[in-house]
Amino acid sequence: MPCIFSHLGEFSPVALRAVDVITLAYKATAAQRVFEDGISLKRRTAMFRTRFKDALMCANAAGFGHTLSVAGQPRAGRVMPSLDANCGFPDWEVLY
Repeated sequence: MPCIFSHLGEFSPVALRAVDVITLAYKATAAQRVFEDGISLKRRTAMFRTRFKDALMCANAAGFGHTLSVAGQPRAGRVMPSLDANCGFPDWEVLY
């Protein structure tokens, strides 16, 4: 399954199906166990699904952030100008 996540936090339909398949497997496992905390199976499954999606997005954000951090400067040997210069636009987007 090609589980695709955008850097903005969007899941592809296949990724959502994968989350649902894993959640159903968790529900089947949790239904066989006895819990004494009073949380219903429906609520427990919903909590798992939420935590699972959050964990996937945290991993996605960490990977995207790492990619940005190792990318370096926009052009080799260039230093970014201050945000006040060129009305906040980067040097390479200013028309001279």
